[in-house]
Amino acid sequence: MSNTYVTRKLERLLTETPGVPVDNASRFVIISDLHLGDGGGNDDFRSNAEILQAMLRGYYLPGGHHLVLNGDIEELHKFSLDQVRERWSRLFDTFRNFYTENGFSKIYGNHDYSLRPEAYMEDQFPAREALHLEYHGHSMLIFHGHQASRWEPGIHGFARFVLRNLGKPLRIPNYSVALSNRRRYRVERRIYEFARSRRVMAVIGHTHRPLFESLSKIDSLKLKIEAFCRLFPEAGEERRRLLEERIGHYKEELRQLLRKRRPGSDGSLYDLDVLVPCLFNSGCGIGRSGITALEIVGGRIQLVHWFDGRRSSKYFAYNGNPPERLEDSDYYRVILKSEPLDYLFARIRLLA
Repeated sequence: MSNTYVTRKLERLLTETPGVPVDNASRFVIISDLHLGDGGGNDDFRSNAEILQAMLRGYYLPGGHHLVLNGDIEELHKFSLDQVRERWSRLFDTFRNFYTENGFSKIYGNHDYSLRPEAYMEDQFPAREALHLEYHGHSMLIFHGHQASRWEPGIHGFARFVLRNLGKPLRIPNYSVALSNRRRYRVERRIYEFARSRRVMAVIGHTHRPLFESLSKIDSLKLKIEAFCRLFPEAGEERRRLLEERIGHYKEELRQLLRKRRPGSDGSLYDLDVLVPCLFNSGCGIGRSGITALEIVGGRIQLVHWFDGRRSSKYFAYNGNPPERLEDSDYYRVILKSEPLDYLFARIRLLA
């Protein structure tokens, strides 16, 4: 797939999707890649179902957030729509609550492509290809991201046939760009180059990899280690112990990521000159350690992680941000990164 072809598709999304004005009072939460199945052994969403329901009903719904589901919500390559919605009927009731109370936007991806309006017109939650937010004259384009991969509409039916008849019985994983570092890097790079050239902010899913300010996790860890090393010489004895502990934690996390990285994969989105903070990714709802999401609230965008304290203790001391417990549950929300939108758009305008 040529970059010119991708550029034309993304340009169409940007110019043809009506803009929705937002301001500092607006509240959004963006979640992608839930891959809802039938609740059985082939359903990747099953382990995070309780966390998602709790965070939506206990935090975002009463908080007045507009819910944006950014593609691959139903796993329709393996399951029928009836199977999915019958098993997760309570969750779809929650979606309906957002629709009637706070606002609700559903974007289709490649695994729920059959729900696009021209193919499926009876849905109670009509899906769109993109959401275009306009913030103080700046554009934020939210779309799934498969538009920049080699996936094409023509193979949707074939992929569904293969996965339902062969993949599901044999427990073969979905064909997904998220399974290949090289492919997901290529997708991210194409979208990054488009967003940079148009001086817009692109918010995607698809690759299952959280991104903030165009930084991969490897890049972010390197920057954190460097920043803490700079603080170390001037710190007092107690502060030095804390910095040393955190540097050690980040070093080990970085080593693990580098060991998993396949030879020849780049793992970075850095330009040859200056990195522009124009690409964001909400991650996915089927992570082993929990669910990542992007929030837009109070004129800021922030990457957050929701986790079950019984399953993971890693995020209780992550990046110096203490997690927030959801009422008396075992679920916690921690802010991984946060920046003002005005600052990010100023950087995009000045650096692109």
